[in-house]
Amino acid sequence: MSLLKGALDYSDFKDVDMVIEVSVHTFFESVVIELHFVFMNLMRTVFSYIIHVYMLIEYLFVRLL
Repeated sequence: MSLLKGALDYSDFKDVDMVIEVSVHTFFESVVIELHFVFMNLMRTVFSYIIHVYMLIEYLFVRLL
């Protein structure tokens, strides 16, 4: 572990063999990400219903002609 050290400046990267990046999400970022997934699932469901209704209307229209 003594070979590991933290760096906050790009000049510290000049003689390294490997870089491990750590990203910490704040609570706000986590909420935004979760809302994005909820919205995408909602839109997927809504468009699925729209497609099914369209297919039903198309089927009925073809049968009635």
